[in-house]
Amino acid sequence: MNKSTITQYLNKLNYDFTESGEIIKVKLDFSLEVIIDLSSTDKIKLNDKLGSMNFLSWPFSMSIKGTMLYNFISSIIVMIFFLAIRNSTDNYVLTLIVIFVAFWNLYWLIYYLIKSENFKNEIKTLIR
Repeated sequence: MNKSTITQYLNKLNYDFTESGEIIKVKLDFSLEVIIDLSSTDKIKLNDKLGSMNFLSWPFSMSIKGTMLYNFISSIIVMIFFLAIRNSTDNYVLTLIVIFVAFWNLYWLIYYLIKSENFKNEIKTLIR
């Protein structure tokens, strides 16, 4: 695949991207970045990366898959603390807060997954 074809497509749709050698980094909404690696002649690598200061991995920069693991482990720790606090007091507001945070994380995880996979599919159809 020709790098110029991809960059023309990205310019045509007004995407914010940077080029360095055979790597194109496309910045999408809310700190999401898709990396198109054209260094291999037989295949193209598409990777996603969430920058720091986003809704899921706030202090860290990692892939969406890494973010899922990070949030899963964090959820287990929060649930342990929640159950410890819940046994000592009978506060339903705390239950609502934990449920809200769980749905908030799920919402943003689905958003980032859909955004990343849709963009990757755009590039894959362009390549064909």
